[in-house]
Amino acid sequence: MAIETGIFAQSGKPSVALEDPSDQLQKLMAVQGQVNANKLFQGQSAAGAAAQAAIDPVTGQIDPSKYNQLLAANPAIAPAALDALKSGNNINGGQTDNQIKRRAAVAQQ
Repeated sequence: MAIETGIFAQSGKPSVALEDPSDQLQKLMAVQGQVNANKLFQGQSAAGAAAQAAIDPVTGQIDPSKYNQLLAANPAIAPAALDALKSGNNINGGQTDNQIKRRAAVAQQ
């Protein structure tokens, strides 16, 4: 038995157009993606501030221990923590390589 849909429009009740649930889900996912991107940006900014704060004013090099402490102390860094720690390890390795090269250059003189 078919239902006459015209009855609803005639009864004085407003007809409501239902939105597709998959469209609603897509909108929700887009908003969540923007929230995640914002949190990542904030984490990267906080990690950058930690790197700046960890620079030794005398040597001009990053103190890896201080950098790691600053990263651990700030929960806003969490979304970017892995990249920040990798970056800190790369900086530390680069500083060590530079020190080795300087010592070798001095020894050759």
